[in-house]
Amino acid sequence: MLKPAICIGLGILLLGYSFYSTFFTGSELERQKLLAGGKEATSEVRLTPAMNPLRAFVRAKNRIRWTKKDIREKLNGEIEVEIVMSDSTGNDLWNESTRFIRSGDETSSSKIKDSTQFLKTFEVPSDGDYSFSGKVAVHHGTPEIVELVIYTNVSRVHWAVVIVGVLLLLGGAALVLLDNMKKQSTNAEQARSDGSAA
Repeated sequence: MLKPAICIGLGILLLGYSFYSTFFTGSELERQKLLAGGKEATSEVRLTPAMNPLRAFVRAKNRIRWTKKDIREKLNGEIEVEIVMSDSTGNDLWNESTRFIRSGDETSSSKIKDSTQFLKTFEVPSDGDYSFSGKVAVHHGTPEIVELVIYTNVSRVHWAVVIVGVLLLLGGAALVLLDNMKKQSTNAEQARSDGSAA
């Protein structure tokens, strides 16, 4: 039977590998700046099957200035981004969206939030010019940067590895909990035994 520390260590290792595969593999091919206020920005990119698999990320840098009222009402700074990929004939291949949310707090009236979110892993069936259209809706804040980033020849995310990693972490945590409960029970029995002997 695996020890709790080994289970937890293996779980962290597998999840770390999955995180690395998602965010740190491949070569950057394209950065498309998106416009704010719901306006569209479209760019064409030449892609080939030799670049598969590809991965799309969205990066946003939002400057948020909260008024005292905003802070009292815990207003969130939020950016919504929608990306549509189309082939050379205009057929939509996929449509994905994501949100960037910055929670208001009571310690500052001005914050800059810079973050990157995974959008989609995809492949192209043939050589061609593919277009990426982006819409940005800003609910609070002033975007300094909102852009689509495309990487080629990335490593695939193996969801089986992720699931096994999570199960190992949960199993290790459960074993630690059971071990602690067993020790507490043993200590309680020992204390009762010592009290009876006295």
